[in-house]
Amino acid sequence: LEGCFDVRYMPPGTVLGTGDEIDIISEEPLILVPISRSQRYIGWQALPIQETANCETVSSTGPPHAVAELQELGFYNADTASYQQDIVLVRGIQDAWRVGTQALGLLGQTVTQKQMETLKDVWGIFASCVVIFGGNTQAWEDAKKLVDSFKEHHTFKRGAIAVQLADGYSVK
Repeated sequence: LEGCFDVRYMPPGTVLGTGDEIDIISEEPLILVPISRSQRYIGWQALPIQETANCETVSSTGPPHAVAELQELGFYNADTASYQQDIVLVRGIQDAWRVGTQALGLLGQTVTQKQMETLKDVWGIFASCVVIFGGNTQAWEDAKKLVDSFKEHHTFKRGAIAVQLADGYSVK
């Protein structure tokens, strides 16, 4: 994870902040996940190190001043994925880790208008897109609806498709 995604270990007591502001002092060990856009660091998420049956339930925190920007504009792993021929759009950071360098992780539950424009501008000319949102009925419906929107707006010249996972499964 460190080599591909620049993920770091944060021991208890680590202070994170911007300038003179302290955003978080970790009381437990955390995984620090930096988020960048156009080679510029715009924020981070901190994930607790714990065993979970379903990684989607792991809570995360980020710098309060950047949360809206991250969700409105950002995708996790966008800088690395911008060099890929084809992309896989998933929900969340951990699903992006499972897919690899071609994954774009949504930092929210839906794709914003600004994100749609970014997808078309950055990847639309040369890439195709696979959308995998998880293994439940709602995730499948969301993925199909998004692919229909991509097709309607001619977002990806090489096409887009949704992949359905079995009920209860996430990207692995």
